[in-house]
Amino acid sequence: MLWSQGYSFRRPGILGHLCDDGAVDEGSDLLRRLQAQARSNLVGSRWSSGRRWVVVVLVSWFMAAAGSLAWAGLQARLGLDAADRAVTAASADVTSPQALSELHRAGARFQAASRSAGAVYVAPLKWFPVLGRQIRSLEALAQAATGVTATVADALDAGQTALRETPGGRSEAPALLRRLGVIATATDRRLADVDLGPDEALVGPLRSGRDTLSSRLAELRTGLARGAASTRAAADLLLGPRRYLVLAANNAEMRAGSGMFLSAGVLETRDGSLVLEPFRSTAEMPLPAGAVPLDGDLAARWGWLKPNEEWRNLGLSPRFDVTAPLAAAMWQAAGGGPVDGVLAVDPVALQAILAAVGSVQVEGRPVGYDDVVDRILHEQYVEHAADPTQDARRDDLGLIAGAVMQAVDGRDWKADRLGRELADAARGRHLLAWSSRPAEQDGWVAAGIDGSLDQDSMMVGVINRGGNKLDRFLRVSADLTLRPVGEGSEGVLRLTLRNETPPGEPPYVAGPGPDTGVEPGVYLGLVAVSLPGNARGARMDGVDDLAVAGADGPTRVVAAPVSLVPGQEQVVVVRFALPRGEGPVRIEPSARVPAVEWTSGSQQWLDSSRHTIRG
Repeated sequence: MLWSQGYSFRRPGILGHLCDDGAVDEGSDLLRRLQAQARSNLVGSRWSSGRRWVVVVLVSWFMAAAGSLAWAGLQARLGLDAADRAVTAASADVTSPQALSELHRAGARFQAASRSAGAVYVAPLKWFPVLGRQIRSLEALAQAATGVTATVADALDAGQTALRETPGGRSEAPALLRRLGVIATATDRRLADVDLGPDEALVGPLRSGRDTLSSRLAELRTGLARGAASTRAAADLLLGPRRYLVLAANNAEMRAGSGMFLSAGVLETRDGSLVLEPFRSTAEMPLPAGAVPLDGDLAARWGWLKPNEEWRNLGLSPRFDVTAPLAAAMWQAAGGGPVDGVLAVDPVALQAILAAVGSVQVEGRPVGYDDVVDRILHEQYVEHAADPTQDARRDDLGLIAGAVMQAVDGRDWKADRLGRELADAARGRHLLAWSSRPAEQDGWVAAGIDGSLDQDSMMVGVINRGGNKLDRFLRVSADLTLRPVGEGSEGVLRLTLRNETPPGEPPYVAGPGPDTGVEPGVYLGLVAVSLPGNARGARMDGVDDLAVAGADGPTRVVAAPVSLVPGQEQVVVVRFALPRGEGPVRIEPSARVPAVEWTSGSQQWLDSSRHTIRG
């Protein structure tokens, strides 16, 4: 949720570098050395009794100070553990009482660390030229961690109270979103006053700890700003009046970063009310040449497939921030009228909504969380296999989407559950949004659903060109290697594609599409890989003439055709170079169902959310 975006106490974080097990062990080691020194000075010494007592006092003082600092380190480490548990609990369920309890426990630990570092018998050490600066820094960092934890606990408590006090349903959602936005803004203002203490001439662990805390604090404030912007945009959309073009994307026939846009309709909002007009098949809305101009990188890379005339080719580039305004212009040119923005939703997004609002009835048949994805991606094609016009199947898709929107508009549902489910779907690019209103668009950017790519982005797309619905049966895995070479690093991306289409699938699924010249069950497509914008020398092994190569906004794209018969596996190797000193590579989700299986060294993940690889 908005009060925990971008914030983590996970090690090595905040005081992790200065209060880990090693630091506590060093404190205990110091105590043992001081005790040994005392015994050596006192036993068998010829000093006067007065001098012995001076030694006793000094050793006792040093022992107390060292013990207090060691205790401060231990308390800070225990505070980190509690804060870590709080983050985990809040990530799973922001309303969980455990999250707030663990945050309070973490705050108490950090406060104890601050008291120990600032104890009266430690105070004289603060006057030492070098040692004193380190102790003052430790005390300041413990105080800062205490303040940050208390601030986040207050925000979490306020957010949980808002969720408890707000009845379920769409009519209360705008007010709740506004309230959460206010909490985020107020929390950000409080965090602006956090003092991290001295930052000059710190020893390694303290310097690292201070830098980490500063970084985590900046991430937290960025997350809060994004949360405030995104909740304002969502509230504005619900309050309206707004007209948003809704593109229904089907992941059984993929484009880059989304399913193919097979249906379109308009969502109208006013005072929290949602009305979704009946969907129209995009196959029935071709535009004449020149009706909507095409320019820039989209024209240079993909103009040969006419995405400004053929709706089903709109998603050839994954940059929704470019294709969405084009879709709005195409809708108006097709007689649909002007719109304020564009939404793209796929079956996974519908599944997320159903998880919060419950099952819906479509022509007397229940459709729910467990079966909606399979129904849209496969079962509807089997049920309507005898319909040569596909009209029944298209009506079925529109009816499901319409029923889901009616449930959102007319039922009571918990805002935190719906928000959590939609956030999970959005992380995988299953929900995308664009607005012609700058402030609203800033909100979609802040929420991470604007569908844009960055300079460091990488995405694997497999674009279906076979006129079939075989992406459900195409398994894609990706292995990325980045290794230093000369003045930069060499990247090798190894993609493995396997066509697992079973026998007996109807023509809706297995094809072939018109004019493809392939047999049923053959996967015909383009492998399109978006690489970081500074990538050089991109090529595919064994491919002399790439179908697409060049800039696509902040990234570079290379694409080549593939064709796989059922049971066939094909390996595509992409090679590229990155300059020295460049930052990490961010792997973007592809919205594929099933998701791409990634590996890089010892790391393994599914591309259901962004993942960062450091070379």
